[in-house]
Amino acid sequence: MRKSKKLHEYAVKRGFPLITLAEGGGLRMPDGMGSDNISRFMMPYQLLHHDRKVPLITGIFGDSYGGPTWFAVSSDFVSQVKGTCMAVAGPRMLEVATGEQITPEQLGGWEMHATETGQIDHAAEDEDDCIRAIKEYLSYVPSHSGEQPAVVPSNDDADRLLHEATELVPTRMKRAYDMKKLIALIVDDHHFYELKEEFGKALITGFARLNGRTVGIIANQPMFFAGAAGAQECEKATDFIVQCDSFHIPLIFLHDIPGFRVSSGAERSRIPSKIILWNQALVHSTVPKLSVVIRKSIGAAYSNMCGPDMGGDFVVAWPTADINFTGPEVGINVVYGRELEDAEDPKAARQELLDTWAFESSPYKAASKHLIDDIIDSRYTGVSLSDS
Repeated sequence: MRKSKKLHEYAVKRGFPLITLAEGGGLRMPDGMGSDNISRFMMPYQLLHHDRKVPLITGIFGDSYGGPTWFAVSSDFVSQVKGTCMAVAGPRMLEVATGEQITPEQLGGWEMHATETGQIDHAAEDEDDCIRAIKEYLSYVPSHSGEQPAVVPSNDDADRLLHEATELVPTRMKRAYDMKKLIALIVDDHHFYELKEEFGKALITGFARLNGRTVGIIANQPMFFAGAAGAQECEKATDFIVQCDSFHIPLIFLHDIPGFRVSSGAERSRIPSKIILWNQALVHSTVPKLSVVIRKSIGAAYSNMCGPDMGGDFVVAWPTADINFTGPEVGINVVYGRELEDAEDPKAARQELLDTWAFESSPYKAASKHLIDDIIDSRYTGVSLSDS
């Protein structure tokens, strides 16, 4: 532990990223026995006082309990090799202490952490893949918080038009499409490095480059839950915003969100608290924030995706975007439900209300009051972001 603490302090002092390749059972039990020993061997001091001056990276190479797990959950990036376990204590201790019989995979395998806890950013096929993932992550972040990320020149034309964008995104609001394809059109060399791909799948987070500069991208994914965010998506966004803010990485938000996934289950998962934590991370961040409403941005989610009231430096929308308090079907049924029931021609009355709703939801109305900065042709999305 003293060796680890000294290395951590040296890395912070010299501005070096700190990489932990983990496999171990944590503190040897005899070393921690007794009130005197446990008083000396509590949580790693350097992790509790780490202020993100340098990136912390962990690769889980083998079963890791106790200390290695503390390092992993304190890290900015974690890659876990498939077939390993990461947990507070191992299956043997659980069985003795609680009677629970469980395999290492069930307790803390890669699949659980990738899909349920979100405590890993990448699942590696083997140790070589883990090292490759760590190297790629390091290519996007600076060595320490006192410098900017490296600029990597691209052969892409910064003024290129995205002719495929219009065809990629359906005009019908309820039709799904893959947001990752739009991201690939926008960024340098069509390359996007996604983090936490299997966790909170209705939200995409990851790194790319725009004009050679590292950017963090937060985008809704209509392929899952129509892009509506739940508790996992809130946690995912908050973590990523804080990380980008720590290492001077500008944020780009791509909206296509019908709101939050509200339900009794969502309430039990404490989604109100997580929505606010996401907002707090956003308003306290100091990096440049660019926001594009692609197709729709509805309700409180408009703010969470860096709407104009959340400190965005540049907020724009495609001409066909839909921005409102709620979607048309829900809004009309709630507000005008009885009026429609009493109408002589309910179908015609509903269509009239839908037409009015579409006008009210148009981004031009917000732009006319300078609540958003511009309405852009979808083909100029990359150019607009680059120029910003």
